[in-house]
Amino acid sequence: LGFSLVVKNAAFPISDSSNWRTSTDLDGSPGSSEVDQDNPLVLVNEALTHTDLPDVDAVELYNASGSTIDLRGWFLTDDPLVPFKAKIPNNVTFSAIASGDYVVLYESDFFDSPGTVGGQALPGFRLNSHGESIYVFSANGSEQLTGYVHGFDYGAAANGVSFGRVTATDGKESFVAQVSTTLGASNSGAQIGPLVIS
Repeated sequence: LGFSLVVKNAAFPISDSSNWRTSTDLDGSPGSSEVDQDNPLVLVNEALTHTDLPDVDAVELYNASGSTIDLRGWFLTDDPLVPFKAKIPNNVTFSAIASGDYVVLYESDFFDSPGTVGGQALPGFRLNSHGESIYVFSANGSEQLTGYVHGFDYGAAANGVSFGRVTATDGKESFVAQVSTTLGASNSGAQIGPLVIS
């Protein structure tokens, strides 16, 4: 998407992949240093992708950082290569997401009212119950991406069953079917079984 890689700390080995981050400016900052900034740590935490009315599709974001984050103007998409599909609404609901708090965006936020960029209407999207992707992109007040992205690909979903973020003991994240839908609260845990040996 036009971002470069930037060394986080010049005192540490550049051969260590964890010592690199995405640039905060498109095309990087060649010829000058770029101030290291804290990772926003807003995570796609749960998604309800297969619903029948009156239920609607929804995406839950979680603020895993140690400070309050203003999400207004950030972008939500079902295609990580096309971040400008829906803009998080510019209203007070999304202006101050406290550390450890959740916010839920519903289908009306990213399909019925996807927002505009540069005066142009965004296309919006619906979550595909047969499987696709859901990603959040950080942006500044000038509607420019700032290099942070988080999200998942997901598979087909049973009606009314949400996918949720699970972190394994090795630190790797996965997005799996949940025991129950818990939008706006901590996830219920991975749905396991039944196991059938045939």
